[in-house]
Amino acid sequence: MALNNHFTTGHFHLVIDGASVTSFIKSVEGGLVAAQSVEEPVGQYNLRGRHLGTREIEPVQIEFGMAGATWALAIAEQFISQRTIKRLDGEIVHADANMVEQYRQEFVRGLLTEITLPKLDASSKDTAMIKVKLQPEHVKFKLGAGPKIKSDSFPSRQKAWHTSNFRITFDNGVDAKYVNSIEALTIKMGVKTMQQGNQFSPDVVPTKVEMPKLSITLPLLRAGGFIKWYEKAVANQEDSGTPDSQELGTSKGGGSSYETSVGIEYLDQTTKDTLYTVTLMGVGLEKFSIPKSEANGAGTKMAKFDFYVTDMKVEANGSGFK
Repeated sequence: MALNNHFTTGHFHLVIDGASVTSFIKSVEGGLVAAQSVEEPVGQYNLRGRHLGTREIEPVQIEFGMAGATWALAIAEQFISQRTIKRLDGEIVHADANMVEQYRQEFVRGLLTEITLPKLDASSKDTAMIKVKLQPEHVKFKLGAGPKIKSDSFPSRQKAWHTSNFRITFDNGVDAKYVNSIEALTIKMGVKTMQQGNQFSPDVVPTKVEMPKLSITLPLLRAGGFIKWYEKAVANQEDSGTPDSQELGTSKGGGSSYETSVGIEYLDQTTKDTLYTVTLMGVGLEKFSIPKSEANGAGTKMAKFDFYVTDMKVEANGSGFK
């Protein structure tokens, strides 16, 4: 049994640009080549021939602890704010039950195409994990025994990061202290493949940045400020004036009078120290919804609000990265 099941799913090692990823890595997958088959008719014969056609490289998908997300956040911030592109080389090493390398995947000139910050929920017991996708241009594979792998992660750093410890603030003065969940924020960097001559793999070039949607949930009883915002900015189409400053405050940073900036803080276990702050800018309310009401339901009636986001800052700041 030991010989037939010598690969162990929990024994792997990830290297990005020559340096081991030092955060707790929950999972890694992808980075292999997939082919599409092409069907060809052969005269009047009733069975058609098939052969391999275009090839594509699957993205590398990694889920790891927020405590070691500095490298990914820095790349995303450079692309969003400075339009600076960084290519990444890396390798995924798969080991057996004895931590001995058995299979190695190498990828070259990868582009970070997607980064997802975790969903925050006051009732959750999960640790905060970040997800990224990398699109390589070229990949290599090596099968065979190699040296033993070693773990360079520091899971103790991740213990301070919990998805239940957060604070959200709106610069227009709307009371958000009763917000009990924030949906995951996914930033997408668009890419386009360009075939050059007869080369096997196409070039991958970046295109645009797609900002996430902000979705929050809080008890309907405590959602008065957001409902007033919704009535003035969305529901009342005849009112072209600006919101009442006493109800919604004053929008900072210019732009639409119905837009504001939002800060999301990841807090430590004591909720006194800020581990990380995400800043969303040009945030405008799009939709207000109330989950289905059911007879004899005992749960708290909630309200959900969806916002568009124009710009954001995701630089690695705060005590969680020291």
